[in-house]
Amino acid sequence: MIKRKIYIKNKVLHKTGRCIIVGALIFVMSMVSYSYIPEEVTYAADNSEVEDTSDDNDIFYIYSWNEQLDEIMPYFYDKYPEYKDKVICKVVPSGDTKDYIDTVRLDIERDDGESPSLVLYDGDYKDEMLNMDIFLPVEEVGITEDMCGDMYPFTLNTRYNDELMGLTWRASPVGFCYNLEVAEEVFGSSDSEVVGEYFSTWDNVLESAKLLKDAGYYLLPETESVKTIMSDNYNQSVIDSLVDNEYSKEVEMWSYEWIDGYNDDVFGYLLPPWYSFSLFGISYIDNTTIPTGVCAFPDSYFWGETYISATKNCKDLEIARLFLETLCCDADTMYEIGINNEWDLMNNRSAVQKMIDNQDKPWSDGALETDDVLVVYDSIAGNIMNTGSLNNVSSVDEDDAEETDTSDSAGSSDEDVTKDTDTYSVVEGDCLWKIAEEYYGDGAEYVKIYEANRSVIDAHGGGADLIYVGDVLILP
Repeated sequence: MIKRKIYIKNKVLHKTGRCIIVGALIFVMSMVSYSYIPEEVTYAADNSEVEDTSDDNDIFYIYSWNEQLDEIMPYFYDKYPEYKDKVICKVVPSGDTKDYIDTVRLDIERDDGESPSLVLYDGDYKDEMLNMDIFLPVEEVGITEDMCGDMYPFTLNTRYNDELMGLTWRASPVGFCYNLEVAEEVFGSSDSEVVGEYFSTWDNVLESAKLLKDAGYYLLPETESVKTIMSDNYNQSVIDSLVDNEYSKEVEMWSYEWIDGYNDDVFGYLLPPWYSFSLFGISYIDNTTIPTGVCAFPDSYFWGETYISATKNCKDLEIARLFLETLCCDADTMYEIGINNEWDLMNNRSAVQKMIDNQDKPWSDGALETDDVLVVYDSIAGNIMNTGSLNNVSSVDEDDAEETDTSDSAGSSDEDVTKDTDTYSVVEGDCLWKIAEEYYGDGAEYVKIYEANRSVIDAHGGGADLIYVGDVLILP
């Protein structure tokens, strides 16, 4: 069996302790085996020793910030072996997301023969990538909207000037992963439908959190993830109740206490498939698994898409088309990837339905033990709207939701951006990159805005990419 590699989400790790924890996770999970994959991936010479017999000008480069293409690229080589030595994956060394974005931009501008033809990018930073205006619409590559018909609608959110610019093979809906044994103890059942009723509205969440506290458990390790999944239906009163009543343990995300809480006194975590299938339920003390189920929460979000876009320097549009069609659109290929992949919910509903019908269990070596894991994640993903939030508002937040700006505007125009001397009020369609581009003439200066407004932005719990309509930002 090939040893499994693990790729932690590309986050800026501000503290040495986080690096140690991520290293520990990688060490532990490297011992988990997984199913056979057809071939190894061909990487550029700086990533592995690959004998290059082609002219550099003939190489079709794909840029990524890590080696996640290990999971899917072999299926492309298997179908098109003639491209094994021509299509090369290049992992771009970078200290953080800004470094990666800058490298992609500079290499495309330089266009020296090794410029990327396809680029992978984290969904958390898609606005920054798209606003650089370096990609081609997928239709120009040969991928029609009809070919994307089996994808979950919320993943089709890489639009720039009303044109779809990128695709993803993975769907990452956030579900509530919970301890089956604790569910039996507190709620009398571990069945996902029964447990799901206890968390179907925010009122129910708070009532269930009290039951858990009375039994000696925290509902969650922190509330940062709750703030994120609330999306447009954000309600501070729910967060306050979770914190003030000590229903949440309130430890720092990614810390050892956050990770190991599941082995102690935390009932559940809000996680996407790429994290829950292979990571949670693993005890980092004795490498045993804790039986885990998954159900929906009142609202949901998506976390962890990796998008692929063809650049304007793309050397061969036919190769780009075949790559995107095979790995992001073809149901048969995506089914094969899905049954051999312990990480992802495939972004193809026909492939997922076939897995459900065949009772395939790609997660069988992990902690998720219930038979309906795919069914639950498929249902959550199907209900997420293009904006990222489920179209259901509980009684707790109905009044608050009515005050939310629900304008149909797809984004703000130049006229919408009101420049003040020192501050800026966020409008619908904004992101930090766009604001920085307007004010400083360079989207990469978004870091300056982020650093000046950490208290506002970090309170949302979604990193530098999460700002809300009405946020007032200082512009240094």
